[in-house]
Amino acid sequence: QRLDHIQNWKGELEVKRSELEKEIDSTETYLVRIEKRLQSLQDNLHITQTTLANREKRYDIDLVHDDVQKDLIMEISAIQGAITLLSRTIEQTKEQLR
Repeated sequence: QRLDHIQNWKGELEVKRSELEKEIDSTETYLVRIEKRLQSLQDNLHITQTTLANREKRYDIDLVHDDVQKDLIMEISAIQGAITLLSRTIEQTKEQLR
C-alpha cells in the first residue's frame, strides 16, 4: 500500500514537472519575442532621432518647428516609454525564470 502511494506521488510529480517544463519553454519563447521587439524599438528610436537631428541642422528659413517636428518629438517620447516598459518586462520575465 505504501508503495502504491509513493508511485502515485511520483506520477503526480512527473506530471507537475512536465507542466513546469512547458511553462518554462513558453516563458523563454516569450522572452525572446520581447527582446526582438525591444531591439526593433531601439532601431526605430535611432532612425527617428537621426531624422530629428537632420531637421535641426537646417539653415535659415528651412529651419522650422512644424507639425512634422512636433510629431517626431512625440514619437521619440512614445518609443522611449515603450523601451522602458519592455525593459522592465524583460527583467521581470528573467526573474520568473530563476
